Amino acid sequence: MKIAILDFVKQNSPLALFLDRIVNFITETNVPTHAGPADFMKYVYLKPEDIGYDGNCTLATIAGNESHLQQGYESRKRDDKDEPAFLERWFIKGTVTPAPAKGIAICLYNREQLKAEGIEIEEDYGIVLAVAEPEFGILAPMSPNTILRNSLGHEAGGNDTPFDRKAYDESVAYWSRYACVK
Repeated sequence: MKIAILDFVKQNSPLALFLDRIVNFITETNVPTHAGPADFMKYVYLKPEDIGYDGNCTLATIAGNESHLQQGYESRKRDDKDEPAFLERWFIKGTVTPAPAKGIAICLYNREQLKAEGIEIEEDYGIVLAVAEPEFGILAPMSPNTILRNSLGHEAGGNDTPFDRKAYDESVAYWSRYACVK
């Protein structure tokens, strides 16, 4: 399996410095992939030591850290004026202390889906997300904004996945307690 690192992931991922290591580890070992909620998605779970990551999670609890929480309107693709901005919340790295990472979760989209979203790659898959998680083998739910963006379709930077109210409500419950650290 050949894997591309997408530009918006290089720009936005808290693990940007480890993306090459992630790709090398996945392609050089027999790491299992797991089916995602859509047929074009695959998940890969790595241990932090697989890529030499000894840092903390890329998310932190909000409780007790409210004074450090930032917010603003952002789009994932800074150079794409067609992608709408969504209100995001985050912590600035160094203002909070997240738990040590126990897992690295990677989400891959296949070439056909990326092409439908206007991203051309030669590889079989592209990394659309790489995050350090508090547990191995578990990926935090998509953010409510990602679920909404995806349901709005390609024109809004989404993937045309139909809106799933149950997944949205679970996402709101989770992301009401956590925020990304960047």
